[in-house]
Amino acid sequence: MNIYRKKRSQPNTGREKLVLDVRPLLAAKGIANGYTYLHKVVGLPTSYAKQLSQGKAYQISNKYMEALCVTLNCTPNHLYHYTTPPTETIGTDHALAELYRPSADYKGLLKKLEKMSPQELEEFYKGIEK
Repeated sequence: MNIYRKKRSQPNTGREKLVLDVRPLLAAKGIANGYTYLHKVVGLPTSYAKQLSQGKAYQISNKYMEALCVTLNCTPNHLYHYTTPPTETIGTDHALAELYRPSADYKGLLKKLEKMSPQELEEFYKGIEK
């Protein structure tokens, strides 16, 4: 009789409110192939890089979180997002409410930036600096 049972991964039920998803961050940084970047640049193992790039990972070790944050110049808050509006669950005054970000269209933003003239880009950058 085997007293040591193999741990099974917890299934992603789709009801989670706090979700680990690096895809929006990779899109915002202009990284097209997330798997290749996570595996070759960040140095994550192939299976874990695949899970993260597909949005199927539900947990992350401190070692990998540190590698991601150092490489992408971000904080752990950028790796997680809260999927449900805080007004429906925890309230807007809760600390987790800061992680609520409705999905943003980063690809659309990048396309708009590519189409801008040099003068428009200069004005855009001046606006960001303010």
